[in-house]
Amino acid sequence: ALKAYLTLGPVRIDSRLAYNRSHAEIDGFPCCAFTLADTGELAVSEGWSGYVRGRLQGPWGFAHQLSFSSYDIDRDSLGGGFFARYQARRDVWRWTAARGAPGDVFGLLVGAEYEDTTATLSDLSSADRTSASAFAIARYSPVEALTVIGALRYDDPSAYGAKVTARVSANYALTSGLSVFAAWGQGYKTPTISQLACDFCFPGGPSVGLKPESARGYEVSLRWRSGGLDLRATLYRLTVRDQIDFSSSFPFRYANLEATRTDGRELLADWEISPAWRLRGSYAWTDARDTVLDTQLVRVPEHSGAAALFWTGQGKGLTFTLRAESRQADSPAPRGGFVVADLAGYFDLNDTVRLTARVENLADTHYQEVFGYGEPGISLYVGVRMRSN
Repeated sequence: ALKAYLTLGPVRIDSRLAYNRSHAEIDGFPCCAFTLADTGELAVSEGWSGYVRGRLQGPWGFAHQLSFSSYDIDRDSLGGGFFARYQARRDVWRWTAARGAPGDVFGLLVGAEYEDTTATLSDLSSADRTSASAFAIARYSPVEALTVIGALRYDDPSAYGAKVTARVSANYALTSGLSVFAAWGQGYKTPTISQLACDFCFPGGPSVGLKPESARGYEVSLRWRSGGLDLRATLYRLTVRDQIDFSSSFPFRYANLEATRTDGRELLADWEISPAWRLRGSYAWTDARDTVLDTQLVRVPEHSGAAALFWTGQGKGLTFTLRAESRQADSPAPRGGFVVADLAGYFDLNDTVRLTARVENLADTHYQEVFGYGEPGISLYVGVRMRSN
């Protein structure tokens, strides 16, 4: 990756350009049983990404930012029963203007965005979509204990109808380190270019009749902080109309689920035991269902959690992490639960050079994030990080 910075009077410009190429041997679905098996299939991917961004402190106290970003990918599947190619490009223009520091009574952010995406498959079928949007976010803090945020967004995609969505949230600090947070919001998501071109679909060809998702949800949480202890409990509900999902039965294509609902409960804890030791933990219970068929949504575990212990010394540190997920619905069969442990650390040679290392899957556990796709066994990664003063 390459980065560049330039200052022209009141304008500061920064940019980044990155190139990525990968070559992976993967399993496939050979004819004619079409079940997952060892094959000579290869996945080769080449991609470019980058952005150019300019910042200007403009009139009336607004900080302006204008950016252009682009992403280009060319992915081939070789050596299997079916050759497949996917080429896509995404260009985004974005402008924002912000006013108000975090401690001010009032803050405002306004902006606009234009996105152009294209994709082509190996049979030369293609999809091309554009979308324009505008948004505004206002923050109001009449007293130090209360912050209210409201947002409006207007989306006008080329292939679908325009839509206005809203969100409002409030946080109120009570006494003795206790605070309450509540939020309500709407969402609108059009199919991605990969879903429209129907990448990974069989039989191939662009998607027909795929509709945007519309969502509505709320969230309420209670937080308590005292000394080095930070505890938070959250409950939420999200309902989605026309949720986009990949069908696990023939024909293998993207399709809309008429209505889904996700209810969740989350617990978070962060305990600073001492300046050198810190313990963090989280637990989530999630009930995600297709409300029309009354079935559990795939790849959403009912129970999940993680715990991490941090130790920090002078120029060095260690982190031990445990992560667990319960059994979850998957296709074509449920995926079993798992517990996996990782260890990571760093050591500063001097003010500019840091050595890093991590060991993933310490116990060499055989587990799967997705049914049929085993994760690597015990793995060691080492690195060197350099920073300028």
